Amino acid sequence: TYRAHVRITQIARNAKGAIAWKATKEVFVRGPLNNLEARLAGNLYYMRQLQLPGSRYTIEATVEDLLAGKSGGVQEQVQPGLGLPGFYVSDAMFVRPFDGKSDKFEADSILAYDGMALSPLLSPVFRSGGPFNLNLYFTIYPDINGADPDMSLEILNNGRVVGRAALPFTDSLRDTTRDGIGASKGEQKRQFPYLATLRGAQLGPGEFEARLTVRQNRNVLVRSVPFRVLGPGETVATV
Repeated sequence: TYRAHVRITQIARNAKGAIAWKATKEVFVRGPLNNLEARLAGNLYYMRQLQLPGSRYTIEATVEDLLAGKSGGVQEQVQPGLGLPGFYVSDAMFVRPFDGKSDKFEADSILAYDGMALSPLLSPVFRSGGPFNLNLYFTIYPDINGADPDMSLEILNNGRVVGRAALPFTDSLRDTTRDGIGASKGEQKRQFPYLATLRGAQLGPGEFEARLTVRQNRNVLVRSVPFRVLGPGETVATV
């Protein structure tokens, strides 16, 4: 068998440097030796949901390998996303289907869409030389009394659009069964997760950007996600 034992510490500091939130947890990973190669190719996802007052924050994360006596850390600046009154779209991120042999979630909730668990790609890199799928996950917080969102996804290379697709919105913004007088049947849905998939993309090596545009009535929000495509023989270092 193989095993790993790590301690993960996360700290959120506000603009004044004071600790606004902190969490520490030890994580164990074990499995049969014949799954080790798949596990080494995957990721450990430590996900926590928290709510903080609107401000600029710095997230500090430290991972200590308690078996090897090594540690590493990273800092990331975080600030509230830009939105409009009554209309907001989360950041978008590339994902792939979750594989329990390689990936592990240590989380208060997993990332999922329509019952399918997803693994985030925090440093998205794809290989040229054949078709591949681009899966972009995001959440819309629309005005439920407004028109259905109009969405599109563009792929850009050095500022030039090389692919474009319209994204259908197939959900219902407002649940009319909750209208009227009487006992409530539950809360009205306020957020709408969405998984956009571009199948069979064929892109040459280079730096790219996925640009998501969401419109509702006269309001427009844009979210961008950079990604890389490597050619044959190229390698990339991931921190």
